[in-house]
Amino acid sequence: MEYKKKLHSFNYLFGIVLLMILFMSAKPQVEKYSKGIGTYPGNPNENFSPELKSDNSTYRNLALLSPAFHSSSYDYNLTAQLVTDGIITTGMPNYVTVSTSQGVSPKNEREYLLDHNPYSGVSINGTSVWLQIELGGGGALPTIDRIAVNGQLTYDKSKSAKWDFSVSGSNDGINWSEIDQIKGSELPGVEKPNPFAARMKSESKGKTTNPIANAGSPADSTAPKPSFTFNFQKPEDTRILKQSFEFKKPVAYRFYRVNLNVLSAKTWNIGDFDFFNNGMPVEMAPSHKFESAWMSAGTGEEWVYVDLGTTSTFDRVKLYWINKAKAGSIQVSNDAKSWQTLQALPLNGDLKLGVAKRAPARTKPELSIVARSHFRMLQRRPARVRRFFEHPRVSYAA
Repeated sequence: MEYKKKLHSFNYLFGIVLLMILFMSAKPQVEKYSKGIGTYPGNPNENFSPELKSDNSTYRNLALLSPAFHSSSYDYNLTAQLVTDGIITTGMPNYVTVSTSQGVSPKNEREYLLDHNPYSGVSINGTSVWLQIELGGGGALPTIDRIAVNGQLTYDKSKSAKWDFSVSGSNDGINWSEIDQIKGSELPGVEKPNPFAARMKSESKGKTTNPIANAGSPADSTAPKPSFTFNFQKPEDTRILKQSFEFKKPVAYRFYRVNLNVLSAKTWNIGDFDFFNNGMPVEMAPSHKFESAWMSAGTGEEWVYVDLGTTSTFDRVKLYWINKAKAGSIQVSNDAKSWQTLQALPLNGDLKLGVAKRAPARTKPELSIVARSHFRMLQRRPARVRRFFEHPRVSYAA
């Protein structure tokens, strides 16, 4: 009996302990998946990753591969990060500008016509529209002998189906030469299939019906009506365009403009411009050709800065200009908010830039005339001159 009592007591005790364990395991616990930013998640003794250390003895390019930021960029290819990648570009990088009869396309839509994706297109309204591509930069212009235009057109059946398409080229955007023209009296392209066309005709009386007019309504008039309704509309009459312009001879222009005129047109959605030469595709999009340069959007006063990561000592800044700014300065900051001017762009650099923009001076008298003209311009702009003398630790005398 005594042994059985002890055994029962042990069982009770074991049951209480088991219940406590179950209750403790059922208690929700907050799991920490990270030890914090910058803290190695495992055993520190097993951390063999490289560690950054200050190097105060090696004279080197502090900006190399450091993060860079800009006030703006012309597109998503020519960004600030390219000023610290160590690659020096001397020629003007390629870029593209797209405009239509409704205005200039924004930066995020600039390559829609060149990305070979029919679902990213340019939409325009009207019976007579045009689309234009400008190939900017200093590279050689590509030679082409054919342009293919792909897109869609909605139209009004009650109006004339006559149409007239043409493509023109220009090197200055002002004087244009027509390269090819195509006309027709029937609508261009092919009709886009209407998914409801087969059900639009009544089998009994041959009258046109709308198969979705009563969509969402109960079949039984006595049944409860739904708390929502559908608003279906008949699809627009649409033509699918795949128009090719074949040139009599190869051409190479900086500007290409496609004029589209259909008397019954309502809306246009142009998905692609494809360029060819000798049957081979020619890539026009700048994103297909890497060039290491930052190019601002040209909004006025621009800036680009480099984050060195820590307080650093330097004795010079070397800038590799492609198209030098007319005025500017080197500034420093510890928080990227408050900036202190160290040095304005040098005057001799301003003079060199002004001389280089004029016709080449081949003799000393010609160079003297150009230099005097530049200095007379500076006399009329004292604010520009003052920026040449803003170094806080340099004393200037006149």
